[in-house]
Amino acid sequence: MKRLRDLPPETASPQERRAAEIVREVSPLEPTAAAFDRVLKSVNETPAPPLWPKAVLTVAALAGAVTVYQLATRKTPPTPGDAPEREMVEERPAIPRPSIPRLVPAPPSSPVAAEPVLAPPWRSGFETGDLSEWPTNGVIGQRCHKNGSLEVVAAPVRTGGRALKIAVTTGPERRDCVVIRPTLGREGYYGAWLYFPRKIFGSLPWSFLRFRTVVDQEGTPKDRALFSLSVRERPDGEMTLSLYDGVGGKHVRPDVAPVVPVGRWVHFEAFLREATDKTGRVAFWMDGAKLFDLDGVTTVVGHSLLFQVGLIAVESKTPAHAELYVDDAAVGVTRPE
Repeated sequence: MKRLRDLPPETASPQERRAAEIVREVSPLEPTAAAFDRVLKSVNETPAPPLWPKAVLTVAALAGAVTVYQLATRKTPPTPGDAPEREMVEERPAIPRPSIPRLVPAPPSSPVAAEPVLAPPWRSGFETGDLSEWPTNGVIGQRCHKNGSLEVVAAPVRTGGRALKIAVTTGPERRDCVVIRPTLGREGYYGAWLYFPRKIFGSLPWSFLRFRTVVDQEGTPKDRALFSLSVRERPDGEMTLSLYDGVGGKHVRPDVAPVVPVGRWVHFEAFLREATDKTGRVAFWMDGAKLFDLDGVTTVVGHSLLFQVGLIAVESKTPAHAELYVDDAAVGVTRPE
């Protein structure tokens, strides 16, 4: 390679002079195959001395191609002081990457109409002026049979400016009028402030605060009282309380029959631990004094366990009219105030 580049023109043959010219002209970026074609074409077109056989010319062409290849691929060290040469890299067009769709969760489907889930604490003071705090949906909300009525009134009230008046007139058939909420599905407290404007009596007790369920009876859903707090007449003519245990099928009476006040607000509370076996518990209080406490009992039978407040009378031989006012009902996992 050095000999071809430094070869004196006056002593070189025409082929050598032409090969030297090509070596000086070749670019390091020129492909080797193209440089080889140039050398071979130049040697074949250059007149050769008569004594040079064709084979010699071919060998010379091959030697020239090798020389061109070595020149194109040789890396010469940079001269001191010169800026370093940047390595030239063939640029290739970018290959487009296929877009990967993001996995986005599908929006939840519209909820199916069902009994609303009660998120404690829940309170109802009827300050809306209606029964919107007790929405009707299936077996919950409001229910009145026969001669009963539910009315939001301005007096008497315990707090705020509204309360609920419940009125029922008994007859030869069962009469009731109640507001209903679903239970918590676990243990919790249920309460309401009640106002009896007068004593209510009949041949059978009036139930006003209870837990009930819905059971299937020969393919038909039927109400069943589980635990029902009722008022009844004492021998001295006062109103007192009794508890009906619908699971055990018996009436429970306190050791000392308390008097239910008339003409003032009274706070009734209940605790219910829901259980299908004998790990449940139900208890009732009046104005903070415990009335009944049944522990180690079954408290869940059937489905749709419900809490209701109102007036429920069974068949009565003597017609009677009863009224009850309700305010500040509450449900929660802790004892309501």
